[in-house]
Amino acid sequence: MCSPRVGVDVAGHFFARHPFCLYSVFVGVVSLLCLEAMPSRAALVGCRKVLLGLGRSSILTDRGKVALGRVGTLVEDLAGVLSQPLPGGLQRKLALLAQAPAAQLRPVLEALCGEHEIPCQHLEMGSAAKEALHGYFSSASAKELAVVYAPEDSGHWEKCAKLAGETGADLLVLLAGKQNGISDVDFASSTGAPVVVVHPKDGEAKVVERVLRGDAVGTVVSGGATSAPEEETSQLSQAAIAEQAARRAAEGKRQLQRLTSEQRTQLLLRVAQVLLAKKDVILKANQEDLAQGRANGLQPALLDRLQLSEGKLKTLAEGIEALSKMPCPLGHVLCARELTPGLVLKQETVPLGVLLVIFESRPDALPQVLSLALRSGNALILKGGKEAEASNQCLLDCINSVLAPELSSDVFQLVHGREVVSELLKLDQYINLVIPRGSNELVRHIQNNSRIAVLGHADGICHVFVDQAADLEKAKQVVVDSKCDYPAACNAMETLLLHQSWLADGRAQALVAALREKGVKLHGGPVAAPVLGLEPTTSFHVEYGRLECLVEAVPGVQEAVAWIHAHGSGHTEAIVTEDRGAADFFLRNTDSACVYHNASTRFSDGFRFGLGAEVGISTSRIHARGPVGVSGLLTSRWVLQSEGAHTVGQQKAGKWAYTHKELALQ
Repeated sequence: MCSPRVGVDVAGHFFARHPFCLYSVFVGVVSLLCLEAMPSRAALVGCRKVLLGLGRSSILTDRGKVALGRVGTLVEDLAGVLSQPLPGGLQRKLALLAQAPAAQLRPVLEALCGEHEIPCQHLEMGSAAKEALHGYFSSASAKELAVVYAPEDSGHWEKCAKLAGETGADLLVLLAGKQNGISDVDFASSTGAPVVVVHPKDGEAKVVERVLRGDAVGTVVSGGATSAPEEETSQLSQAAIAEQAARRAAEGKRQLQRLTSEQRTQLLLRVAQVLLAKKDVILKANQEDLAQGRANGLQPALLDRLQLSEGKLKTLAEGIEALSKMPCPLGHVLCARELTPGLVLKQETVPLGVLLVIFESRPDALPQVLSLALRSGNALILKGGKEAEASNQCLLDCINSVLAPELSSDVFQLVHGREVVSELLKLDQYINLVIPRGSNELVRHIQNNSRIAVLGHADGICHVFVDQAADLEKAKQVVVDSKCDYPAACNAMETLLLHQSWLADGRAQALVAALREKGVKLHGGPVAAPVLGLEPTTSFHVEYGRLECLVEAVPGVQEAVAWIHAHGSGHTEAIVTEDRGAADFFLRNTDSACVYHNASTRFSDGFRFGLGAEVGISTSRIHARGPVGVSGLLTSRWVLQSEGAHTVGQQKAGKWAYTHKELALQ
């Protein structure tokens, strides 16, 4: 064991060579010391007066020139923040304290801010600047940016903290290209406000916007005391986050409405292209999620759903390209009727409005759902599982980057945290449909706690019935594909029903052997288990989600249908038979969203149906059922056009009569 002195020398030598590790230790210690005073990230959402400290390396190159790319990305970020009013319509105030000469930076900022129509106040560091900045924060004027230029000397972060405290800023965000000097500042005593330190990467977009959304960006290293209890403040902040996101989406859908069909088509093609162009970045983010999932002991079935691959991205891109080639679904006339000569009523398709889609594990759901929302003209709020956080954020950032400038980030958003979802489910004044994709528990919870209509399915317990007249080779193909092609999918077979005659003639044993060759673990019902030597099941209603299924035998097709109605989930069922009469009976009487003859249950998919993609599979009976593509995201409205000036009073007075004549659709 080494002496304490040796330990100190070793530590000093290590941190001298690795200063960032010292900074990390400092942040961890400060975080622990300030834990009680530190606000949750949700509390950052309502901050109105925000001071941004810009380190030299975040705005200048190593040669001292203005880093145009970094500054351009920053201004675009700030323009987005300023365009989003706070709850109550308040205008957020943003001020920059830049460690750069005004002569260099000011012309660049003026040009970039001019492109976004953002007026700027330009101030040199000093007492006059402090007074002007205090007045700027206190004003309620329209969107505007204040910029204070500071000398390029030491102690910049200390100046930022001091200026934030002296001007009454609600939040200090430090955009530091490097860590130098940050660990020397006593933020808690200087600012009295939350402090977030961010080290943005080159090209990283919407850093400030994400901090103010409460996203896990940067490190919260200090915070002042709050006047309300922490639990109450957090709840209020979650409600504010939810309302802001919902209101932004409601406003964002107007942007979609202004687009032509051709513009939406071109945007879809951009989305398809960026999935392939950025595949390395996307797959790297996905590997981070997978590594974290394995470390957290995530089940193999969930890891399978979580994993992206180059093949999956290619399939997604192909589906989106196919969607772009489909006829425009909006403005389609469903019926046209002459009420009286010169007065025509039409029913036409329109978007639902704002969709809240909640999904678990599968990041490939994000581009699928987003592309359908884009094609159908719907704004979107997405909540993915925390296990796919890096993948989802990367996918959305890549997609939003190619949707600009036609669409802002208001149109397609990603929110985080169950608390925010709970608040969103109350906002039926903004959100028109909730689509949960995930476990039975998730869907049931959403259905029981939402004021908004819910579309989806709780279970995916799919059956394949092998009839007496089935061909063995066809049965093997359909059954093995239904179970083994993708066992984690909701359209995978979970129960194999056999006609009892198959137990007597050996065909059942051959079919079971084909499943076992693929590594499928089999459970048996009371009839099949003793004959086939299977482990008896404990339940007839299980969604395994892996290479595992139930096998049972029934006397005939009528009993198979009765079994499905008793133990199924109304998702997808298939019959394998050469008897057309049995097939017709099964298809006609099985009350599920999808019913097949001699085809795998895995066909229950929006892409395979030719829908381009799907937002999910619905087992409900209202609005949409089965794989839900573009048509399931539409509603209709009535358009009445008069060639003159028709009134009900005229009709009552006998000046004209109703004809109610159906017109041909064009």
